[in-house]
Amino acid sequence: MEEELEKESTNQQYIRNKARKSVWHLFLLMALCIGFGQIFFGHVPGLFYLGALVFYGFFLYETYMSRKTNEELWSIWEERWEGRQTLFQLRSSLTESFQVFIPVILSADAFAFMSLIFLIIALVTGFRSGTKKWKAKKHYFEEFKKERDKVA
Repeated sequence: MEEELEKESTNQQYIRNKARKSVWHLFLLMALCIGFGQIFFGHVPGLFYLGALVFYGFFLYETYMSRKTNEELWSIWEERWEGRQTLFQLRSSLTESFQVFIPVILSADAFAFMSLIFLIIALVTGFRSGTKKWKAKKHYFEEFKKERDKVA
């Protein structure tokens, strides 16, 4: 829980900008892999292009969200997730598994069984970490409400 509290903040714009930067670096890494694949192998699997496209889509989404005010971001969290811990955990689980999705698909020919095991582990780990993330968000949301009430 301590680690999740360190990753979160009452300033959701800062969190969104960090996520935006992270996804941008993942997109650049995919573009670099595509470039090296073209140069050294002459052929790049289509999944690399799909991965780059997906990461660019995430980058656009995070850019859109980072332009919202802190108040708007917290109200979005309140509407979507405040009373829905299990749904938040499922979302976290899917997000966690997506981080290993492309490597799992790329290595599926050689290690199909191991890939399936890694995917299941990622789903379970994401579900468990979703609890910690939700509690950290809830903690900072309560702090945000106290600060907002103090100002008003």
